[in-house]
Amino acid sequence: MPGPLRVRASAGKEKGMSERKGLHPLAWVGIGCGVIILIALLGFGACTILVAKTASDIAEEMENNPEITAARAFVFANPELEMVSVDEEAKTVTIRNTTTGEEMTVDASKLADGEISFQGEGGESLTFGQGGMTAKTDEGEFKIGGGGEAEVPEWAPVPDGAKDLMQMMSSVQNGEKSTMITFTVATELEALADAMEAKVKETGLTTHRSVSNFGGMGQASVVGEGDGKVYKLSCMKESAEGPAQCTLTLSEKVQ
Repeated sequence: MPGPLRVRASAGKEKGMSERKGLHPLAWVGIGCGVIILIALLGFGACTILVAKTASDIAEEMENNPEITAARAFVFANPELEMVSVDEEAKTVTIRNTTTGEEMTVDASKLADGEISFQGEGGESLTFGQGGMTAKTDEGEFKIGGGGEAEVPEWAPVPDGAKDLMQMMSSVQNGEKSTMITFTVATELEALADAMEAKVKETGLTTHRSVSNFGGMGQASVVGEGDGKVYKLSCMKESAEGPAQCTLTLSEKVQ
């Protein structure tokens, strides 16, 4: 995971207040829960909680700018947040945490397509959408979920006959690139471990393997390390007839 998404804090309201730290990643995940509220509000009517506006005002804004209406509702539903400014044309709002003074900009321009992003004053950002979650900081980028087509590095072998390769996670941080890929392959565990151990050895990595096999069910793993690279393959079979469900985790040093 990337380090904390640091957001520059506004000046403290109390004299002597110590320098504030940026938002902890878990706090940003909490914002993600608010995203669900936002999307739901588009479908169920934000006017039910925007009691500060008249019914006609709400109806007009909901029709003309539902993204901003939903963003207002999100702030209204969170007592620790307050609205700083609204750009109705760009469909963005700036909000402040009243406890810490931290500010961020919420971009709701793509909310109708299931995407919303949060950006701090220092350029760090967090985006939720159909492609999963993407966090960007000055330390790198981290992406999880979405299940898009896998991007397997050339040096990393996959089993012959592997199907449904999906990229579940990728990150570039502190000079290291990491990737997590899932796939299925129809083969016996012993044969799979033998074949993949040989292939990983061909890359020049030091390898070891393990297999737990009970009547065709069980799990197998192959691990390779060396030259700044780590290869970890873990496969499991829940039935003798079914395919192996595999997770491949890779990491390598990058410039």
